[in-house]
Amino acid sequence: MPKFSDREKERIYDKLREEGEQLFVQHGLRKVTVDELSRATGIAKGTFYHFYESKEHLFMDISVKIQFKLWERMNVVLEESKGMPPKELTRKIFMTMATFSAEYPLVNMMDQDTIEQLMRKLPPDIVEKHVQEDSDFLQKIEEYGVRFKIDRNLAAKVLEHVYMSSINMNFETPETRTEILMLLLNGAIDQIVED
Repeated sequence: MPKFSDREKERIYDKLREEGEQLFVQHGLRKVTVDELSRATGIAKGTFYHFYESKEHLFMDISVKIQFKLWERMNVVLEESKGMPPKELTRKIFMTMATFSAEYPLVNMMDQDTIEQLMRKLPPDIVEKHVQEDSDFLQKIEEYGVRFKIDRNLAAKVLEHVYMSSINMNFETPETRTEILMLLLNGAIDQIVED
């Protein structure tokens, strides 16, 4: 295995993330191979494994980088929305997340098949850490006055499932999709967020 300088390593990581994101969006996690990722990046297959244990690890790394960008945007929205009523703030945060997700097609690929593959192929601690980050974000919005009627982890799961439902409505017109999403979201918020 060749030795890489820190600069070379960072360049390869960046290239793997960039090419990986494009391939995953075009073909889906299941269909992309390590050979394709290596070819697209211009590295040997063995070199790929020097950087990532599997294509699922690469997919998760890309997802985490996107999620960090989302959290940065959410922090700005929270600061701008201080004093907003809790249900309205929760709705605004969720809709901002949905808008943000539209900018990153990889996020919208988190269908049941992809999630199951990640859960099968990744160590449980990596999956659990990612799930915990959603709960941690809800803890952050509690600092802005939102109180949940149910356990925060369960609230995170409820909102995750509302979001997943929106991903699975691709066959609907945009108007119908928005109407359904708002009905699901408003119903969930009424059940989980205190007035």
